[in-house]
Amino acid sequence: MGVVTSREQVIASTVTGRLKSVPVRLLENVVKGQTVAVLQDVHLRSRLDTERAVIRHLQSELVAARERLSMEAGIRRNDHLITSRRFLVDLEQARLRILELKAILEPDRIKLRELELETRAARGLLDEGIISPLDLERTLENQNRLAGKIKENERLLAQAELVSTQSQQRSDDFLRSHPQEDTAAPDNQLDVIRKAVEVAEKRGLELETQLAGLVLSAPFDGIVIRLDLQAGEAVLRGKVIMTIMETSPREILAFQTAGTGVRTEPGTPVTLIKYTDPARIGLSRVIRQASAHLEVPERLRAIPNRAQWGRPFLVEVPPGLELEPGELVGIRP
Repeated sequence: MGVVTSREQVIASTVTGRLKSVPVRLLENVVKGQTVAVLQDVHLRSRLDTERAVIRHLQSELVAARERLSMEAGIRRNDHLITSRRFLVDLEQARLRILELKAILEPDRIKLRELELETRAARGLLDEGIISPLDLERTLENQNRLAGKIKENERLLAQAELVSTQSQQRSDDFLRSHPQEDTAAPDNQLDVIRKAVEVAEKRGLELETQLAGLVLSAPFDGIVIRLDLQAGEAVLRGKVIMTIMETSPREILAFQTAGTGVRTEPGTPVTLIKYTDPARIGLSRVIRQASAHLEVPERLRAIPNRAQWGRPFLVEVPPGLELEPGELVGIRP
């Protein structure tokens, strides 16, 4: 005898903040990738605003550097150093533009997920007659407007990434075709800006990862078997919000005990007997076995109130047997 097992995944807060939304209910079925919770981190938003201010400051520094180079070029028109520095300014401007657009896109994508949840909820309220069609229309309008903004910024981001690649290529080509010593001469102002951009890029990647973590999704198709928190509650990083159990089990846990007669080496074929309606028989195989003996769970013991020990092994759930998590299944050689 074996019991059908299923994966369980704890969904926990990735930040210390507030649980903004929980668009699922206890025992609700969810699909992989579906949003199950949205977090709010005020400090993270503040850091994002600060990062945007830093990007704007660096952009103004680059504008000033470009103007200075233009003035120097008027005096020394054939100076290769001026040309190489101009390529550098173009490259840093493209990198900053990429950072600027990413700093806008990530929060907007989170907001769009929230609006999609609001739209879904509004449709349900409309069906129940709680809100008017005009309320749903306004929600849809906000969602579509933001989706359009995101699409445009994604286009601009792709364009900025192309410009960055082309600027780097032009700079590399120029240095290869003009291998003069003065092209490597230092420019303190540009060097400071370049290093500041590199730091901003690292911080931007960290913020991008943290922002993406504010929207929590179902890791697989499953059912919410435990709901620990509700929207509006304060949360600490690592606090459990809910637990999701996979609805399509893939393994059966059984124990090899004296008198079972079942070989448990990986790959050994076995016959499975499904007792619940509709009763079925299926062919499967052992996929793993333990090297130690453990105590058999009470449900799987020959005599429930008497301790029993055995070697645990796992059997693959074959397709078409329609087993449910926790179901008892017969196992024969």
